[in-house]
Amino acid sequence: PTCGAGAMSSLPTAIGAVGAATVGVAAALYSKEQKLTPAVALGGVAGTALLLAGCWRRHVPRGKKDCNLDQQTKFDSTSSEWAEAKDENGQPVQIRLGEKGTVALPVLGDPGRHVRDSSGLYISSRPEVRTTYDLVFGTDKFDARPAMGSCTQPHTFKDATLPNGKPNPKPSVLDAPGKWEYRSFAEMKQRARAFGTCIRKVHGIAQGEKIAIWSANSEEWLLTDLACVAFSWTSVSVYDTLGPDAASYIVGDSGAKVLACEDKTFKRVPALLEDEVYKSNPGADLKVVVYFGKGDEGTKKALEAKGVTVVGFHDAINAHAGSLEQDTPPTKDSLVTIMYTSGTTGQAKGVKLRHENIVSVIAAATELNQAIKLCSSDVHLSFLPLAHIFERQNVYGLLSQGAVVNFASNGAKALLADLEVIRP
Repeated sequence: PTCGAGAMSSLPTAIGAVGAATVGVAAALYSKEQKLTPAVALGGVAGTALLLAGCWRRHVPRGKKDCNLDQQTKFDSTSSEWAEAKDENGQPVQIRLGEKGTVALPVLGDPGRHVRDSSGLYISSRPEVRTTYDLVFGTDKFDARPAMGSCTQPHTFKDATLPNGKPNPKPSVLDAPGKWEYRSFAEMKQRARAFGTCIRKVHGIAQGEKIAIWSANSEEWLLTDLACVAFSWTSVSVYDTLGPDAASYIVGDSGAKVLACEDKTFKRVPALLEDEVYKSNPGADLKVVVYFGKGDEGTKKALEAKGVTVVGFHDAINAHAGSLEQDTPPTKDSLVTIMYTSGTTGQAKGVKLRHENIVSVIAAATELNQAIKLCSSDVHLSFLPLAHIFERQNVYGLLSQGAVVNFASNGAKALLADLEVIRP
């Protein structure tokens, strides 16, 4: 059922007015008769009851910040819905209409209130959030807080060497813990924009083009993805464990204009371009290769000989940090990413996701599972691959609440040691 703001306010007022009038008539009769007649008594009781009912119905309890409607006895999540209305001061609110009660919440005042569409599906955590851009770039209230942490000094282990003198592939006895350095939300957004400025301004990559990321989880991975969000490009996931054959198919099939790589995968790019799968793909159109680390000189020369532009990630940021281009925010219907499967059961398959897909899943996960309450004090250790949508949504959901994301020092290989330091 729908209920407009006028109906919400006029009915209680009318009930109260009838009650007041009835009490007035009863008082007039008593004054005239100078005794308590049945008519006076009945009128007084009925009028008082109507007056109280009108006043009670005018009071719409406001939801508190941590209010959980599913735990309120007056509300049934299966038989209640949101409706737009205005409070007594004319400020916009959303009214939760239930079979037994009503609660009003300011439209922008409760970060925990989720928004549904007409069919009842969750579409957002807040009315003003419709894209992943809104999740991260839509607020500056967390700008001074740490956003991402990277291991800058690896752990050392007492059992790093096996008795036979060979390196231990899984050391576990920590000698000296590693160290993480952090960037604030303001730094994170500024660096993402600086990288995006270089890609758009210098290399002419237009809005809506594809940028592939072939790397393990890292600060650079996330900054590249955030640049895609800020400038309306579509990121393409490539697992760092894939070889040139599978990677060549993904880069060619997606039509990626830019490929961002860590040191390990950067060395594989020449073989990727020589692979027949890539060369025979009509959509293959790679123009720019970005390397995250120091970059291998031999690889740089090999790529340049093929007519591909090679760019250092940190060089791009340093060159454009002081002259940022304007953001070109996406819409909810914009393509945010193409997630490719790992290809274990055949050719990797690309799944196209829009911004509203990411936002709605984050909203649904935190609303339907009351154990998930994301907040700014949360600390996350990111080791599941960002090339998979599960970890991507984890990270964006946490960043939207001001939490800090720490990247694992060596994937899952040093996970126990990382946990000792990060304590998520």
